[in-house]
Amino acid sequence: NHRENDYAPHVWVSTDFGATFRHSTNGLDGEVVRTLTEDTRNRDVLYAGTESGIFLSLDRGASWRRLRGRNFPNVRVDELTIHPRDNALIVASHGRSIWILDDLAPIQEYTAATRVANASLFSLPTVLQWKYKDDRNDEFWGHQSFIGENPPVEAVMSYYLAARPTSLAVRISQGNRVVRELAVPVDSTTIGLQTVCWDMRGTPITVEQDSQPARGGGGGGGGGGARPSPIAGIPAPLPSAGYEAHNPCRGDGGGSSGGFGSGGGNAAPYAAPGEYSVALVTDGRVTSTKPLRIIMDPSVRLTGEARVAYDRLLNDLHARHQRGAEVAAKLTLLGNQIATVQARIDSAPALSADAKASFTSLKAAFDSVRIKFGVAPGRAAGSSPAAGAGGGSGGGAQGAFGGGAANAGNALGRLAGIKSSIGGIWEAPSDAMRKQASEASEALDKAIAEANRVLESARATSRALAASGRTLKVPE
Repeated sequence: NHRENDYAPHVWVSTDFGATFRHSTNGLDGEVVRTLTEDTRNRDVLYAGTESGIFLSLDRGASWRRLRGRNFPNVRVDELTIHPRDNALIVASHGRSIWILDDLAPIQEYTAATRVANASLFSLPTVLQWKYKDDRNDEFWGHQSFIGENPPVEAVMSYYLAARPTSLAVRISQGNRVVRELAVPVDSTTIGLQTVCWDMRGTPITVEQDSQPARGGGGGGGGGGARPSPIAGIPAPLPSAGYEAHNPCRGDGGGSSGGFGSGGGNAAPYAAPGEYSVALVTDGRVTSTKPLRIIMDPSVRLTGEARVAYDRLLNDLHARHQRGAEVAAKLTLLGNQIATVQARIDSAPALSADAKASFTSLKAAFDSVRIKFGVAPGRAAGSSPAAGAGGGSGGGAQGAFGGGAANAGNALGRLAGIKSSIGGIWEAPSDAMRKQASEASEALDKAIAEANRVLESARATSRALAASGRTLKVPE
């Protein structure tokens, strides 16, 4: 009735098929309601489009509140509908385009979640493993500033916390096998609605934080070089896709909203399409569990036995990569110990002939094997790393163990490289790639055996040095 100078809200509800109606405008004061939609999964949830935005009722119209998003403007909303497959709210605004609110489960299940004493995981949408590589000639598409905002490619998992836990984790399992356990960041453990994301991969390569291999300078570069100068007449920076776009899996500062990626050479293979179970683990106790389904992009033709063989090969390479990374971490610690002992010997050279011979032999063996793991020369305690130390893993994958353009003698780098090549695209590997994978696996196995012998030799040297008053700590 606003065209007749009546700016009061008018929403009427009938529970007896239209015989009687009641007014339902609590919270809509000053609004002109243009459209109303009932949720398709929870009849108590209603959505109203008004002259100034979207309003939401969780109690079938008894009360209304504004539905605020990070970037939805105060604009007239003419139509609202819910996508039956994606469970997403589609909003038709007046002059501000079509908007989509992904995954309505947190709204649909919010009332039930607030009745839970501790924590509740909302129903999880089906996740698509999207094929992000294609055969388009993207380099000829210009700036593509017309491209719209896409939803995250990760599995987005939303939950409600009634109280802040001491620790919070999300555990993804398939049967009795734990595929991944994610420690939720502290800023995603506050009371209320929260979101955490999973990149649909297994556990990445991990070692103790204080034993990560030092980066050497022997390999190819991972840097992109200087950016070209802006072209006259072309806006810089280029406009972003979407309006004030926000990706919940990236956060405002590189993952602060709970994104769990594991890119670079450390990334684990993708989980196979299928049915999974997601558990919310609060203070060490499972408080909520929901099923999760992963489906494959229909454009990917790698299915059936070929996909099983592909996954088996990648998981085998990843397991070897993990073992190699653990050995590389031990060699890093050993190298630092060797350098520290050497500095002390140089300043106070008194050492028995047997201990000196054993130490000299250990240094030679260490220098021979460290290159096979991309480990830089050791660094004495309190000293700065030498610039351009040779024999390193070669840059490229940030923080990766063996990643990047490894030199020819880096067995760990070779294996990480072929793992990344095979896992970078969902296609059956060629015979040549399979051969490279087999050869890299064999080379790394031999390098690990050699490294274990060096570590055992280091323990004998440690005992010899101890007799001369020197301490060489050998990692277990």
